[in-house]
Amino acid sequence: MGFKEYKRLSKKSDEGFNNPENLLEEVKKGKYKPVMIFFGEERMRIESAVDYIKKSLLGDKINEFNYDLVYCEEGSGVSLYQSFVTPPFMGKGKLIVARDSDRLREEDYSEMGKMLRFDKFNGSVIILVYYATELSLKGKKAQEFIKEIKSRKAIYRFDLLSMVDLEKRAQSYLRKFGISMDSDGFNYLVQELGNSQEIIFSLLSQLVMYEPEKKRITLSDIKQFIFNFRGFTVYDFTNAIANKRVDEALRILDISGNTRENLIQIVSPVMRMLEQLYRTKTLLSKQANTNKIAEELGIPVRIVETEFIPQARNFNRESLIKSIEFMSRFDIMLRTSTLSPEMIVSKLLFDLCL
Repeated sequence: MGFKEYKRLSKKSDEGFNNPENLLEEVKKGKYKPVMIFFGEERMRIESAVDYIKKSLLGDKINEFNYDLVYCEEGSGVSLYQSFVTPPFMGKGKLIVARDSDRLREEDYSEMGKMLRFDKFNGSVIILVYYATELSLKGKKAQEFIKEIKSRKAIYRFDLLSMVDLEKRAQSYLRKFGISMDSDGFNYLVQELGNSQEIIFSLLSQLVMYEPEKKRITLSDIKQFIFNFRGFTVYDFTNAIANKRVDEALRILDISGNTRENLIQIVSPVMRMLEQLYRTKTLLSKQANTNKIAEELGIPVRIVETEFIPQARNFNRESLIKSIEFMSRFDIMLRTSTLSPEMIVSKLLFDLCL
């Protein structure tokens, strides 16, 4: 895909969908819509918005009783509604994040329609995340549900950023570490990997981690680093999990630094990797080819071929779901437990690999 194709500006709010910037302003003011839908091409922006709401509603010390992460399957509507109407436990609110909501079926929307009785925040917030570029659902109940959420201005579309905005964010991220990047290096980066914020920032994170002495990133630096690009150290970590290699997984975490702060920063990219492997597994079960998987995930074909498909085949769907749940608990323990980071890591690896 050529550079010119990425020069388009990200779409503004239209077709009745709300702008994510409006969402952040509402949350800053403590205004929470009880039922929201997130969808669009830019997964990293979706995850950032979810994290922002999570921190605002639940605080820094997350009460696991008030946070429910659900990976939707056909028939998930009942459990989503039951979780939604269960009051928060010793807190101001409760958050339910329903990922893969595109897997819900007509009967699920029939059950979830009961949520629409709540048009104002009453303790619970549910975010239905659709990993799709368009929100086109079949079935009368599903369409009625979407229509009502749209009328409440609670559907948010997260489009890819324009080249200008993406470069601004990338340069701002690097400045935190006292690093600058040449524009031609950034342009080459997008040419090679696309303008997915998630992928761009994964590679920049590696640059910062492995070459901290660099204060200026040039075009030649980017070319060399892309040549060595393997999809972030989380690939090696999840590969070790898939093959039950505890020592290797521990070594990778040691490289990242076993401080509480460093380990917390690892959680989000590892969970995203596991979620993408789950989606890869699902697409493979539907006989999707490599190009289709790359398109769905927003990842270059060569990375899908060499990394995602081989690793997805080393997992089964149940172990991926459990691994994501373990990582979520790991995050909570790092933020709330008085146990040492070493003990928390030992428990995580025991759960993941044994």
